[in-house]
Amino acid sequence: MPVGGNRIKKLILGTKKFVSSSNFLQFGLFNRELYYKSGESGGLESKELHQRQLFGEVFGQDGLDGAGFPYYNLPGSWTYDALDISFYGNNDIIPFCDVPGSYTLNGVFMLFSNTSGYLDNVYTYSISKGNYKDLTLEWNEYKNVGAPDINIYWSTDAITWNPITYTPPTADSTWRAVITTLDAAVNSVSSLYLKFEQQSDLSGNLIAIDDIKLKGYV
Repeated sequence: MPVGGNRIKKLILGTKKFVSSSNFLQFGLFNRELYYKSGESGGLESKELHQRQLFGEVFGQDGLDGAGFPYYNLPGSWTYDALDISFYGNNDIIPFCDVPGSYTLNGVFMLFSNTSGYLDNVYTYSISKGNYKDLTLEWNEYKNVGAPDINIYWSTDAITWNPITYTPPTADSTWRAVITTLDAAVNSVSSLYLKFEQQSDLSGNLIAIDDIKLKGYV
């Protein structure tokens, strides 16, 4: 592909982005960037793109209850508006998360146990995104048979929320790994909040979340 003069054009395949700079042509393929030098020597150079974690929450342990089960208070600077969300590690209620790679040392998870019919939601503090792009959100989820799906959102101000689409795990009383890619609009923001929301009466069913990870390429 020709490059005129000393201009550099950058094309990242897959993200449909095209950026003009000044020395070589850059394009990405399979998480690598290839550079075509427009100088006297020409040739190709490559640079690997790295996916790194910029946020994570495994729900630590603040103490033990009277029965000896671990509990956790609301993560620092998180916000929630319901009494039916708890951070608990009682495997008499549901089993501890057993998804390969999960952090199981403390056994604590975020539990939705709404029986009041009111909306339950919890959202994070503002997460600084920096130069990360093409973000993915991962978590482990447990749902009893018949439990509904949860809604997940992102926001820049914790007021206007944008839905995050994902494929809900099967409600079969088993811990499942879930991963989804956030929409391209997130690439242009400097920080964001994440919200997990449950809107219906669980009627005795339970939903649990653990091992939340937000990752991006840089």
